[in-house]
Amino acid sequence: MRIDDCRLTIDECGSGWHRRPACKWTGTTAETPVPPPRLNPHSSICNRQSSMPPCLRASVPLCLLLLAVPLAVATSPRDLIRQGNEHYQAGEYAQALEAYDAAGAEPDPAIQAELLHDRAAAHFKLGQFADARELWVRAASLKDAAFEATARYNLGNCRYAEALNIWNGVRNEPIKRPRDVVQQGLSALGLAVDQYRDAIRLDPQLMDARANLELAQQLRKQFNDFLASDCNENGMVDSYDISHGDSQDCNQNLVPDECDIASGTSGDCDADGVPDECQDCNKNGVPDAEDVAEKTSADCNANCVPDECETDCNKNGVPDDCDIADGTSADCNGNGVPDECDTDCNQNGIPDDCDIANGTSQDCSGDGVPDECEDCNQNQVIDKDDIAAGTSQDCNANCVPDECETDCNENGIPDDCDIANGTSTDCDENGVPDECDDCNGNGVPDQEDIANGTSEDKDHSCVPDECEPDCNENGVADRLDLKNKTSQDCNQNGVPDECDIKAGTSKDEDGDGVPDECSKGESQQQDQGGQQDSGDQQNQQSKDQQKQDQQEQGDEQQDKQDATSQPTS
Repeated sequence: MRIDDCRLTIDECGSGWHRRPACKWTGTTAETPVPPPRLNPHSSICNRQSSMPPCLRASVPLCLLLLAVPLAVATSPRDLIRQGNEHYQAGEYAQALEAYDAAGAEPDPAIQAELLHDRAAAHFKLGQFADARELWVRAASLKDAAFEATARYNLGNCRYAEALNIWNGVRNEPIKRPRDVVQQGLSALGLAVDQYRDAIRLDPQLMDARANLELAQQLRKQFNDFLASDCNENGMVDSYDISHGDSQDCNQNLVPDECDIASGTSGDCDADGVPDECQDCNKNGVPDAEDVAEKTSADCNANCVPDECETDCNKNGVPDDCDIADGTSADCNGNGVPDECDTDCNQNGIPDDCDIANGTSQDCSGDGVPDECEDCNQNQVIDKDDIAAGTSQDCNANCVPDECETDCNENGIPDDCDIANGTSTDCDENGVPDECDDCNGNGVPDQEDIANGTSEDKDHSCVPDECEPDCNENGVADRLDLKNKTSQDCNQNGVPDECDIKAGTSKDEDGDGVPDECSKGESQQQDQGGQQDSGDQQNQQSKDQQKQDQQEQGDEQQDKQDATSQPTS
């Protein structure tokens, strides 16, 4: 709701209220910020014993003629009250509160009521709404109905101001699940409405209370609309989705793009999830869809993307898929790339994979390169012919000459053949002979480090523990953390959950230490009732237990073997 001007002139004296006309409502929109209330924290009844700040009415001369007394020399409560009034009028609310507090209690209930009112007004101006409320509650019953109406009105203003602070917070700093915070605001508004209604009951002519009552009801609607704003139904308010990048808002209308498209507010001609009004691939200041519709740009494939923005590998000014579609270019492998742009090592005008597929070329090594193009030892003889002639050996029959294969121990035999024929061992099964593994770079093969006790290998992986990943830096290899359940791995990616979260690989918006993708998965399963039958769960648990028992038995046997293999002292 947009309001032209809902500020209220300060009304010091209950008998001479300075009212503005009722607020003029000039429009409605759910996105317009809620205006402040018609606050009047310092309204009271002014008389010759009043402790109120000066009135703007000559008919109450005492209010105008009191002289300020410095706080340091003020001795009587009346002097302190007068000085507090001066500070208040000057906007020095902390000093005013200090003077009012120093005045202490007044024996006259009427004056005491107004002193409580003054103190409450100063607290309100300082944003200390709880303190202001306490004082106005105490003052409300000390004078007549008009005074109580003013106190109730100001109690409503306190609650409204609290709700407005909450509203500004969730609007400016969107949070993932704002329901609890917003409920606090709704609760404060409910109390504000009650106070405004009580004020109107006590003084039906209190028009400011009526105006603020209407504002409170409007703000309550804003809160409820805010909670309901989850257009993509992902459990988070739209403003959070946008501010945290979970949804885009390219047209800046505070609505996620996917919702604009789904509702028809925005078109998405090319079906890429981006509203048409946001796409201008040729940077001419005109949305692409308009360029195509007005024929400023051609669109040969009718995909709503100007042709000049599409892939054109042969640089003929026509998108590749149109070249293929109209027969200008062939596409033998159906990969959407004109054949003239694909790899063609033998330069026969046919892509290599098509040569292999149709038998024009052989590919003995299975690496996708025609045999006639492979000469790893660069002796001007293709590898296949080297092997066939005996010029090169091929111990593993992979059509790659042995001299071109990895040979870490430099014994002239490819590593995989060393391992296959038993010349070398490969304890950790990484395809590298053990004599070449030295993960800690100490010049000693890892297996020797483990055998002589220089390194530990608690999980019997044949890799020294100091070389195993330890992302949480707890001195224990991640594999052991997971095996011992010191760490969890809910997404089963082999990385402890706490490391996924720390690295940013997984999000943890609710701070429970569980990656969000696991929490969401559990919630979806619960919502859809997609849980396994209890019998299936028991069977799976039984299998898991058997597997764990077998692993533990294997570990125990390995420990015994290690113990018996240790030399005796």
